[in-house]
Amino acid sequence: MQCSALHRPLIALGCFLCPLLVCFLTVSDFVKAAQEYTPDHPVVQEMVEKGVQYLEKGASSTTGGEAVLSAIAVQKVRADPTNPAVRAGLAAADRLVNVISNARSPDQSVYEASVAALLYCAVDANAYRPQLEILHDFLMRAQRNYGAYGYLVGTHLETGDTSQTQYAILALWTMDQAGIETDPERIESLVRWLQQTQDPSGAWGYQGVISRGPLVPQTEVRSSLVAAGFGSLLIGGDLLGFYRNRRGESEEDYVPKAFRRVVEKAANDKRKKGTMQKEDIEATVQRAHKWLKDHPYTRIQSWHYYYMYSEERMQSFIEIAGGKQQKSPPWYNRGVEQMKKDQSPEGGWGVLPTDRDYFGTHACTSFAVLFLIRSTQKSIGALNEGLTRGGWELPKDLTNIEEIDGKIIDRSKANSLDEILLTLESDETNKASDVVVSEKMKLDRDPKRRREQLNRLGRLLSSKDVRARRTAAKLLGRGDDLELVPILIYGLGDGDRIVCSNAETSLRIISRRLDVAYLPKVEDRHYTDPEKKKAQEAWKSWYLTIRPDYTFVD
Repeated sequence: MQCSALHRPLIALGCFLCPLLVCFLTVSDFVKAAQEYTPDHPVVQEMVEKGVQYLEKGASSTTGGEAVLSAIAVQKVRADPTNPAVRAGLAAADRLVNVISNARSPDQSVYEASVAALLYCAVDANAYRPQLEILHDFLMRAQRNYGAYGYLVGTHLETGDTSQTQYAILALWTMDQAGIETDPERIESLVRWLQQTQDPSGAWGYQGVISRGPLVPQTEVRSSLVAAGFGSLLIGGDLLGFYRNRRGESEEDYVPKAFRRVVEKAANDKRKKGTMQKEDIEATVQRAHKWLKDHPYTRIQSWHYYYMYSEERMQSFIEIAGGKQQKSPPWYNRGVEQMKKDQSPEGGWGVLPTDRDYFGTHACTSFAVLFLIRSTQKSIGALNEGLTRGGWELPKDLTNIEEIDGKIIDRSKANSLDEILLTLESDETNKASDVVVSEKMKLDRDPKRRREQLNRLGRLLSSKDVRARRTAAKLLGRGDDLELVPILIYGLGDGDRIVCSNAETSLRIISRRLDVAYLPKVEDRHYTDPEKKKAQEAWKSWYLTIRPDYTFVD
């Protein structure tokens, strides 16, 4: 059939528009997919897994700060201190601490000391508290009298370094969460230096030029240093309490009243209180926001992965300052898309000839992994694991996410203890990996329902699913009931180290003996049978002093 003259233009127009429509839909679908990336997205998880495997294979070839950085990335994903890459990083951190503690040398790198502190906190802040205190003391000695950090040898002895300052304050913030506090005056001094070295445009440069009056131009301004300076400013603000009340709130909801910490200050404690207010840094913050808006990041060949890690940190604290987190922010999606293109077949970044960077491939890969897993956001969530994760203090959590077993989980999946119990008691044990136990999760106030919940938790302590046993051992301590002691003593004999540790923590809470622990401090192995038996016998002896008629059945 032939077409009329009237129909031919319409057909031609259709032939012209259809490819455009298909193209438009394809681009639209691509954009939509990119907006849905999160750390638990299958594409991201596959990239992370390949990256971690690359780091694990190269563990024997890394040294110093690079080994520590690789260990942080692997530990954040694997949560396994026995992993060879993590052990190699811990060994490097131990060597650094040994040099600092014995020689008191001022020549150690601020970078290396800072990442060593980050690694110790990622593994177990409680077990490594002596090392952390040594590193904290070193950072206090290394701080310039005007607040910044910089090179301790070489040509930049008189200036503060924006990059090194960001790692130092990140380490101080992380140690602060573990109970090793920094005098607010030191933090204020650092924050003021950041204010005095901000470029009039709102950016930061490399070696800060201090201005006592109007802001002066800075040198070597670039995106990576803006991320470093702005991120440091917000971290300092968080340490000074501008964005959240991090102390003493969550503990009320799970520690019995008799045990809540009372921090007594020594009579000769003359430390000054912080004098800065949130309003004092608001103009600096707004200038930085404007710079970011006016200067979208354009990738450069060098410093790219360093920037990506700095950006994730900066953006995470921007979210904290605003009190709201985005599940799939545009900056994260852009980063994921770029990293998909740049990851080598072996799994690393900075490996391909077209992807060379200032840093070595293991450092680039570590930065990439930490970006992909939203490491800073994860650290903020992980702090809510409290006593069972070696933390000493608990911040208020403003978000709906939390980290468990290396995954970012939506806490709304389990809104009540009954929902957690139903999930753990189900046959679908794979769901247990998504169960998040909020530090504010409470037992029911009704005595009958409370007893029922405790009985169910007691039964879960014999579950085949290790996650169920870990959760039960953790929550039973909130029952504040001496009747629970025998079942928790039973839990001390579990084959899983975390179950044993959680069980003893619960016993310490119920017994009002927070300073007593019979299990040794270990992080790289399970407890031996003699160690568990010794702890069980010690707790049995204590229990018999208050319940002498009780008969334990082995």
